[in-house]
This record gives sequence, C-alpha cells and structure tokens, in this order.
Amino acid sequence: MNTYCKYCLLCLGSILIAANTPTVANATDIDVHQQTSEDVFSNRKVYLSRSDRSSSRASSREYTFKAPDNKSITNTEQLIKARGYKVEVYGSAEDLLLRVRNIEPRAFVKGNVIQVGIFSQQDNAEDLVRQLARAGMWARIITQ
Repeated sequence: MNTYCKYCLLCLGSILIAANTPTVANATDIDVHQQTSEDVFSNRKVYLSRSDRSSSRASSREYTFKAPDNKSITNTEQLIKARGYKVEVYGSAEDLLLRVRNIEPRAFVKGNVIQVGIFSQQDNAEDLVRQLARAGMWARIITQ
C-alpha cells in the first residue's frame, strides 16, 4: 500500500472518529424548535459550550435548505441533444501528433489514437474532420 493510500485511510478514520465522538465538556443543553417546510415542529437538543452561548444568541440565523429536484431525461430528443461527438485520428506517433497540434493545439495521445476534440454539436466535429482531411490525416467521429 503506498503512502498516499495510507494517508487517505488515516484521514478517513479521523473523520469517522470525530463525527462519532460527542463533545460535552463545559456544555449546556438548550431546546431548539425548528420549523420545517411542511410546518411541522420538531424538538432536538443542541450542545453549546459556555464560551459560544452568548455569541450564538446574538447572531442567531435560520437557514432553510431544499434539495434540488431529481430530474431525469426521459425524452429521446433530449438524449440525442445530450450526446457528444469525439474526433480521433488513428495513430499515436510523435510526428503525427505534431501535425494534428498544428490544427488543434490541445490534441493528445490516448492509447493508439490521438484525441483531437469533443464537441456537443455534430457540425463542429465534422468541420474539424474536414480540416484534418485537408492536411492529409484520416479522422473519425465517435458518438458518445
């Protein structure tokens, strides 16, 4: 196990221990009434240290958070629009990469191909393929 993994496990363990350890030294119980979005009241105990008690009353604020709606794409048209178009050139040789970078400077080698770009619009991907073809390179578009 490398040092990074040991460090991650140590941090994770520390977080779990801290989350499950109650702090009650010099603490006072107070009741808090919290109104939820459904107008239902719930009681809960909150522990405040004596040094925090005066400052928390002076600057008490109420925050209401709402989780975002869980929307999923159900329309086939939306799925088609969400596609990406990846442009690749066959080969991974250094001289080929230099030629591709003359057209698209951010191109990089990925396995045995050069990934030139990813586009949300098919027309943009086709334009890049035409530019590469004019420079004598064969490219393909992969729909994601």
